[in-house]
Amino acid sequence: MFPWLFPFGLGGFGNKHIRTKIHTPTHTRHLLLYADRLIQTDEYFAFVAFNQAQIRKSAGGGYLLTERHNFDNIAEQIMDIDRDALDRLISRGVDVRYVTPQDDAECACFELLSHLDYVAGHVDGSLASRKYMRNELKSLIMSEGMPLFFVMFAPVDFKHPLCIYLCGQPLNLDVADPMLPSSKARMRMIAENPVACARFHDFMVRTFISEVLCSRSDKPGLFGHTGAYYGTVE
Repeated sequence: MFPWLFPFGLGGFGNKHIRTKIHTPTHTRHLLLYADRLIQTDEYFAFVAFNQAQIRKSAGGGYLLTERHNFDNIAEQIMDIDRDALDRLISRGVDVRYVTPQDDAECACFELLSHLDYVAGHVDGSLASRKYMRNELKSLIMSEGMPLFFVMFAPVDFKHPLCIYLCGQPLNLDVADPMLPSSKARMRMIAENPVACARFHDFMVRTFISEVLCSRSDKPGLFGHTGAYYGTVE
């Protein structure tokens, strides 16, 4: 895989010649942070690596499901599920946002879906993982109360010197207003290096949490003392 990135089959995933065993996510992060930025700017590596991570987590979730004590009951539920009840739930779900079961067959469908969510819940970006995040947010609200502020921000990456620097453009970040390339050149850099954009966004979010919210400090932040926060990335 990726012979243009790993000549002679060395350096890629699952390489037996690597002396130290390294976890695949850690290996992926290490590859994406290479100084030459060859892997960062590759058109396929990030998508394939993320897809492989999803498949790996889905397989891991399926394995954990088979190890559960009620797996035999789940298998029987799959074989005995009422397809007409599923069709009714699907048809009602098209018209309304929230569907509730109306008979025992539909309740069995909901119970089966909750078991299958155990597999998809391990996969980043899946509907089940989003549902788990909503449940976490609801639990946080029940514990800490309703949130006082809803903050949504989108840092402009192609205008920020730090993001351009992470893309590989040499800049003097010690000055207040460094000379930047043209707008067209900056937008091309951003489009060619999504890893730099992700690192820039992560830095801005962490800086906002630590410096504006002062979440792990005794001093109050811009909005006062921060009791709790919850953030997601679209």
